[in-house]
Amino acid sequence: MWQRTSKCNDFNGSVCADFVYDRSVFGRTFTEEANLVCHNAVKRTWLSTLYQVGGFVVLVTGTMSDKVGRRKMIQILTILLFLVPLLTEILLQTITMSVNAKFALLLVNQLFSSIDAYPMVFLLLMELTSSSHTSLAGNLALIGFTFGEALVTVFAYLARDWLLLKWIISGYFALVLPYLYFVPESPYWLFSTKKYNQLEHCLNKIAAKNGRTHDQWHPYYMQLIHDPEIAMRQAKHAARTARE
Repeated sequence: MWQRTSKCNDFNGSVCADFVYDRSVFGRTFTEEANLVCHNAVKRTWLSTLYQVGGFVVLVTGTMSDKVGRRKMIQILTILLFLVPLLTEILLQTITMSVNAKFALLLVNQLFSSIDAYPMVFLLLMELTSSSHTSLAGNLALIGFTFGEALVTVFAYLARDWLLLKWIISGYFALVLPYLYFVPESPYWLFSTKKYNQLEHCLNKIAAKNGRTHDQWHPYYMQLIHDPEIAMRQAKHAARTARE
């Protein structure tokens, strides 16, 4: 008589305690190390769910960036998202611990790895870009995001080990940290918070990069500071005329 079998039970009906994993595609995964299969399979979904939950933090960081500035928020997020995962990886690599302890640390790692500064960077990019180049800047940002995701896939293929992959991502992340010093502040945020000295310095740098002389932009800046409503109306009228 034919007897139905299960991948979680042996022929006697007992629950399997040891499993054999195929490493030909994914290499050594945490699923293999912690045996997150059969009755433990639900724990594997916790890791992916927590990675998605981290994206909701943008609801908080977006509001905070309105108070402290785009530049400072990007710096805080980027450093935090580097240090916390790095600390968990050091603990996972150097300390002998139970599978449950590793799982808890990996949950923390997943959460902070998913709290992305990309929305703040995209917002800053839009606020630094003129209306005539908004589409180009937005598309380049999305292409850069897609390229980064593809690069992580390449890292995973080369590493073939879940912890080594975490180390490679942290190392790649570390290469970005020096650029934080050069991240500019948003002119729109500086204007809305009335930080006019910093705004003038920021606009001066933008004008210099675009080959504009001081006389070409500074009169408009002074008009904007002293009578922003008139300046805004003139800017809208100029934009409407240019489109027509």
